[in-house]
Amino acid sequence: MGALEIDGSFTCGASLVRDRWALTAAHCVEAGPDGAPREPTSVRFGVTRLSDSGGERVAVRRIKIHESYRTPQDSSNDVALLELVRAPAPPAAPIRVVTATERALWSPGTVATTIGWGGRSFPALFGGSDDLLQVDVPIRSDPECANAYRGTLGWDPETMLCAGSGTGGRDSCQGDSGGPLMVFPAGEPVLVGTVSFGLGCGFPGLYGVYGRIGQPALAEWIVRNAGPVPAPAPPAADPAPAPRTVLGLRRASRRGRVLKLALVVRSPVRRLTLSVERRRGSSTRRIARTTRTRVSSNRTIRLRVPASGPRRPLRIRVRAKDASGRTVGFDRLLRTTG
Repeated sequence: MGALEIDGSFTCGASLVRDRWALTAAHCVEAGPDGAPREPTSVRFGVTRLSDSGGERVAVRRIKIHESYRTPQDSSNDVALLELVRAPAPPAAPIRVVTATERALWSPGTVATTIGWGGRSFPALFGGSDDLLQVDVPIRSDPECANAYRGTLGWDPETMLCAGSGTGGRDSCQGDSGGPLMVFPAGEPVLVGTVSFGLGCGFPGLYGVYGRIGQPALAEWIVRNAGPVPAPAPPAADPAPAPRTVLGLRRASRRGRVLKLALVVRSPVRRLTLSVERRRGSSTRRIARTTRTRVSSNRTIRLRVPASGPRRPLRIRVRAKDASGRTVGFDRLLRTTG
């Protein structure tokens, strides 16, 4: 969400749709013959309260107003693209724009969300809201929208979408123009419309009207001027699987001076060395050692160890080479009673 500012004053809402392009309503902006703004124009990102001093202002380099704006109805094709001098810094990120093949996302009955700094009621005598507001509104059918605007401001089903409560009270309003109408099919916002116009705000049966940007003509116009939808980032490569444990210890027991170790061998190894160390304080001393040239399956190994006085833990160290030449093995601390 961006706040469109012209000559330093908040004017309309805008939605970042590409890294360096924002979408707003055509009636919010004016451009010279070369597309340059007639007055200093910028979009402010990263704020929810307009009076706050934070956020990031990014200047608008060029304005692209739809060539058929005001045709065939006065508010037909009410969309404009703002080319920014640079991409805003994170966390600002483009919203996904609905495509022409996703008509179900803006079908009648779908509950959509619109946000903006517009007024809470009509007329907005004291200006809009300082705080960013949001309201949920159900999308209405074309016959309902046509009936609401027949004989007044006109209805163009090719470029207009309307939404609102039949009993009134929930609507976009003055100051919300250019802002987004969004749906959340999978928890992530998808832009399906831009605030365009209405007869008052929240009146029963007089729904808010939005640019129908999912219609092929408008969807293709956005792609033609702002560029194609960015390809999704390739999924992160699966992390390398953890090395498979080749050697393990199933069981250890000691009777007298005989220590019996039941090894788990999951794939053949060679040059297996098994040593037993006795720990005393911070020092260790090797008390037994054995080697095997090759071990291809589970094996029980018996070793003679010196008689011990006080009960002290034994450290078992097993090392070997697997088929690829990688060193495998384990260390295990045993508490013995002998």
